[in-house]
Amino acid sequence: MSVMQTGTFLALKYGTQAMSTTSSNKPKSKGNIEVTSKCSTLGGAFADMAYIAANGCNDLVRSDAVQLSSSNIRVDAVAPSPATISIFTTSKLAEVGVEYQLKKTAEEIRNESAGIYQGFGLGEDETYYYNRSAAPGEIANVAVFLASDLPMAINGQAIVADSGKSVAASGDTSTGPVLPMSPFIL
Repeated sequence: MSVMQTGTFLALKYGTQAMSTTSSNKPKSKGNIEVTSKCSTLGGAFADMAYIAANGCNDLVRSDAVQLSSSNIRVDAVAPSPATISIFTTSKLAEVGVEYQLKKTAEEIRNESAGIYQGFGLGEDETYYYNRSAAPGEIANVAVFLASDLPMAINGQAIVADSGKSVAASGDTSTGPVLPMSPFIL
């Protein structure tokens, strides 16, 4: 919780102070702050309480977006679903105090993560776009877009980056297996 909530709070507190400062070189305050949230915090999905505590970040995003709008500062969040990253394959080592040394290849990480993702219903049938896990670069692209001046009309939002899984299912199935559906025939 200290990383997700306290870290987000401090970044917003001190980052926005710097963005609000004006000078002869910067006559108008301006900025974009992007917070990393989790898609599971938006749908009540099962996860441990510390993980779901990131939901507090979503409230900070909404509150600060309103409070900072007069300073021309936007605040948004990226809420990714499980991505193909090494955290699942290295977190067990961190829990027992082993020094972090990633010696696995990208292929090994993908293979080890595949079993974990199957528990979320991901990757079982990639016929359906929502049954895939995102690559880290895909999540980064969403954050880069939000940090740019392109989405000026977006403020105070948690943008879900889950390949459409949250709209393809509801309730418990938003993190569990999604039954195949027939595509529309036009």
